[in-house]
Amino acid sequence: MKSTVFQLGATLFQANGEKEFLAEKNTPVFMAENASVTGKIQKDFTPEGIESFRSSFSVSKEKQGRFFIDLLFPSYQKDWFIFIPSACYDGNRFTLIPAPPMKLFMVDFTPEDPLDPPVTMLELPSLDNGFNRQITDGSAPVVGIWKKNENEAVFLSFEQGTSLGFHGIEMQVNEDNALKIRLSIPSLRRKVFPICKNLDTPARLVAGTEIETAFQIRKYEVKDFASFYRFFAEIRNKFPEQKEYCNTRSFSHAADIMMEHFNKDRWNEKWGFYGKSIKNNMRVDFGWVSFVELPAILVRGGEEETERVCKQLTGYFENAPRESGLFHPAVQERDGVLSYEHSFVQRSLPSFPRPWGYLRHQCESLLTCLKCLMILEEKGRNIPENWKNALTGLADALQGIWEKYGQLGFMVDLETKEILCGNSDSGCTAPAALLLASKYLGRKDFYHTALEMGDFYLARLNKYGYTFGGPGDALMAPDSESAFAMLEMFTLLYEDTQDEKWLSAAEFSADYCSSWTPAVAWKFPENSLFDRMKIDCRGAVQANLQNQHGAPGPCTLSASALMRLYCYTGKERFLLLLQEIAHNCVQYISTKDHPMRCDATGKELEYGAICEKVFFQDYSGQQGDNPSYDGGWTESSVLLTITEDPGILWDLEKNKVFVLDHVEAEICNSGIKVKNPLSYPVSVTCKILDKEARIPSLEKGLFPCNAYKQLTLAPGETKTFTALELK
Repeated sequence: MKSTVFQLGATLFQANGEKEFLAEKNTPVFMAENASVTGKIQKDFTPEGIESFRSSFSVSKEKQGRFFIDLLFPSYQKDWFIFIPSACYDGNRFTLIPAPPMKLFMVDFTPEDPLDPPVTMLELPSLDNGFNRQITDGSAPVVGIWKKNENEAVFLSFEQGTSLGFHGIEMQVNEDNALKIRLSIPSLRRKVFPICKNLDTPARLVAGTEIETAFQIRKYEVKDFASFYRFFAEIRNKFPEQKEYCNTRSFSHAADIMMEHFNKDRWNEKWGFYGKSIKNNMRVDFGWVSFVELPAILVRGGEEETERVCKQLTGYFENAPRESGLFHPAVQERDGVLSYEHSFVQRSLPSFPRPWGYLRHQCESLLTCLKCLMILEEKGRNIPENWKNALTGLADALQGIWEKYGQLGFMVDLETKEILCGNSDSGCTAPAALLLASKYLGRKDFYHTALEMGDFYLARLNKYGYTFGGPGDALMAPDSESAFAMLEMFTLLYEDTQDEKWLSAAEFSADYCSSWTPAVAWKFPENSLFDRMKIDCRGAVQANLQNQHGAPGPCTLSASALMRLYCYTGKERFLLLLQEIAHNCVQYISTKDHPMRCDATGKELEYGAICEKVFFQDYSGQQGDNPSYDGGWTESSVLLTITEDPGILWDLEKNKVFVLDHVEAEICNSGIKVKNPLSYPVSVTCKILDKEARIPSLEKGLFPCNAYKQLTLAPGETKTFTALELK
């Protein structure tokens, strides 16, 4: 492997403008302007396979500017995969357009072939336009370069910043065809983009200033995207070293708040459904951002909640299906009348004459309804035939689109089933939904179609190395939502078929999902809301490249597939990723004692509502603040997460215990010792993992919580449990 080429330098600002000073390549010390600025770099002793460096800079005369470290990679090839987790995929070399994000794709941008449009999104920093972003825009301070022609991947890991401010990452290809990765100390962004509007001013370098920063380089042999993301997943939180989690709110406490919230604020008695949010409980989006919480409400609720879900499903199956077999994606009260309608009707969009919808709505609705029906039957409820007939029609419609086009696409005409825009992972839940439909509805042809679709989405993941088109409001931007949906889909395929191909695909997807999940506890600006509240952003899943913010949980899933993957493989990185997500998501619930109040506006979220946007990025001037936006879907995701994921997993074969909930647990001679460190009683779910539990099955994948046992502890109480008690 080739040695890395470094350049140290400083950019100083003087009366006559900006001037850049550089050291010679690999020269340990540079001097600028009569030695007023100096810098050096040294290599530390490190374990095998890791190159660790520490650089230092000093100022003897007051200046305005910044320091930088350039890492140069010669012989750049256009097929190199340039990567910063959640901030840059393939150098962000997409079709970039300056359109508002909520415009209809087919109105804003008309591709030559609607069935195969290029990856298109709002303009953002890319390798083609001079990539320059603050380091916290990524989910981890890591830059990855996969040199496909050399089968080599290089991962650079940095610190967050120094006393001068947060670091910046810049990338460009020089005239001598070398890829330059610049660590800017601090960041100095000079160009505005639609989604990156903040600029920086040069730092004041006071005489006597001395700063240090460290970074690491790791190199691996990589032949495909799966191995690239596997290596990333294994090192994403290794540097800098991370602190322990802080326990603040138990899953059971969060569940009590959430169930009260859904029953009191989200339930619309007039129309008989759980609405989209507190502020918009007269609307439901069927799949994607609401409706998906119903299985969790059925599991956690009693007779009243069961009656309410049945009432909602009755209205749904009577009104949502269209003649085509596809369903209306939404229902909305308008002027005292309930309107079942297509996507984003009467919103701030240009008129479009055709009734259209995202494929994601259809696929998630099918899967959610089938899970609800299975739970209701377990509760002894009889399922009306028209419900089953409607779901058969929806599954038939999805199968028909697949057979006609060989894809499901991004957007579809709800009457003709014509794909209006293709080339997307929007429908990647379909294989799982059709797999379940084949079992529940007794249609073997759905089963074969599900496997064909699974192969299709796996081929896409192998081709692109990222997923895109999951959220409808981000055009075709690479996103986490389709990533986690694909993870769930591949895991369910494996659980039913036990074909190792799907297990490998699920592992690939899980490692890719880790790129969307903050791996480090980013420091928020001092005295910002999240700094004062001691929020730990690890696990706050980044939305997509176009909407730059983290969020409580993946939209809209529990990510329990990560736990199930650990059961089947024993690979701890999957369970530790789930630990980040699950432990994180309950921090953002607004209560009287824990109000989510926006510093910028003074507005406060209502009791039980959840902050949607976790700004660890400097996206729009709100870094560390909560814009007090009640998006609704986060409540669905949190409820699913704390219902479908165990609070504690005890692996008997490894003699290890993993804690997701906000409690403490450890192995002891007689079993596990569990402590409640909180000031109120908690009820903790526990999963025992033995040889039998490692065997996959579709039923266990769909309803993992059926195997959990409840542990109850008083405030501050410690109890010991044996494996026999928890089985």
